[in-house]
Amino acid sequence: MISTQKGEVKLVSRCEESNSPLLHPLKILSFLHKFLSFSPHPSTMANVVELKVGLHCEECIKKILKTIKKFEDIEAYDVDTKLNKVTVTGNVTNEEVIKALHKIGKQATNWEQVSNISH
Repeated sequence: MISTQKGEVKLVSRCEESNSPLLHPLKILSFLHKFLSFSPHPSTMANVVELKVGLHCEECIKKILKTIKKFEDIEAYDVDTKLNKVTVTGNVTNEEVIKALHKIGKQATNWEQVSNISH
């Protein structure tokens, strides 16, 4: 059934058993987003891991991205090929990312150490 309200067109589905309106799909998506982004540890802050990593070719970048994507609780990641910098944001430590990159044969150092040496 289609109902109009203030010039908007809304699709209203009804439950076959009770004939009551079903939740709008956007409300369902909003609920799912809140549910899936819920953290049982609200005091846990996301870490930002910045590393200097040799990014020599497309295969290197693919391997690094594949490795980063295996971590749970990653909010964002970025690979800057100009700076040879990998940034990972989420519930992960520098040591965990460095260890994972070493397993695939990539050397990685903390970005802060690199910038302190060059100053």
